[in-house]
Amino acid sequence: MEIGSILNGSWAEEMEAYDAALAAQNKKKQEPQAGLRERKTTIKKIGEVPALQRTSSGRLLQSSPRRQPAYIAGRLKSFWDKGDFQKVVMHIEQALDAGKTVSVKLFLSRLEKAINNHTEHGYTLLHVAVKGGYKKTVALLLETEGVDLEARDDWQRTPLYLLVEVARAHPQEHVEEVRVLLKAGANIYTRTKDDSTVLHCAARGGNLEMMALLVKEGAQVKGVGGLEHYKQGWMNPNAMADSKQVNAQNEEGWTPLHVAAYNGKLEIVKYLLNNKADTRIKDKKGFRAFHRVPAKGHEELAIRLAMCEASGTEAREWLKLSEKAYGKLIKKYTDF
Repeated sequence: MEIGSILNGSWAEEMEAYDAALAAQNKKKQEPQAGLRERKTTIKKIGEVPALQRTSSGRLLQSSPRRQPAYIAGRLKSFWDKGDFQKVVMHIEQALDAGKTVSVKLFLSRLEKAINNHTEHGYTLLHVAVKGGYKKTVALLLETEGVDLEARDDWQRTPLYLLVEVARAHPQEHVEEVRVLLKAGANIYTRTKDDSTVLHCAARGGNLEMMALLVKEGAQVKGVGGLEHYKQGWMNPNAMADSKQVNAQNEEGWTPLHVAAYNGKLEIVKYLLNNKADTRIKDKKGFRAFHRVPAKGHEELAIRLAMCEASGTEAREWLKLSEKAYGKLIKKYTDF
């Protein structure tokens, strides 16, 4: 749906007047002083083009309250027509920084169903806002009627999955954003093109708080569990996670435990084991999570998983340790 067909009536006329004023001003700036009175008269009739001011994000934004809606709508329209959602979202964030919430809400409301249009990579406005870290825009979109929380990109990632993926680089900065999406109704059980879940994604990141949030707030823990329960003991038998979700396998047969073990994320492995992760599950190549632990630098992780799922002989052979060396490691890491 073209924005030109949405932004009609007086608002469209105001934008045209604004563009005309801007064009007239730019043209007259190149002329000598002759005709200055005529230029001023023309601008006065339409409305002087406002000066520029900086927003809190350091970007430039028009400052005239009377012409602000037309300016914002015009900028958004031009980028939307080009399919440049990145700039649409960026300018929405600028406008929100400048306190122009009403203007942005008006623009979004007139998009109607087009608000869930996709880019060539399958991104919606919400995908772009989530990936770019535009928190105010995300919050506003979640309040906007018609925004699809389950829209998928070309890799079948929802905005929630994409946010958890982005959070791997800076997990502490995104935990609250994930909580907001979950509260808004984002589906935690969604699967991507390779059949991965958000737990697979979080397991790669290694942030314990993020994993605990997804397990607990995603209704995967029934009655008890979560981060507080984990702190009571890493193999607490009273943990009651939804094992079908914690042990979900992707197309390669990997569970979140396989992913955490492969990436050497000890705390995530311990947390998953505390929440009914099944160490006996094999991937499509016949390997259990224990076999996916990196060969060097992760002795504790290997030993802890070995104590859960492998016999002493198998563990020693896999780790290429003598019985004496294996015994020392078992004694070192035994805490339950």
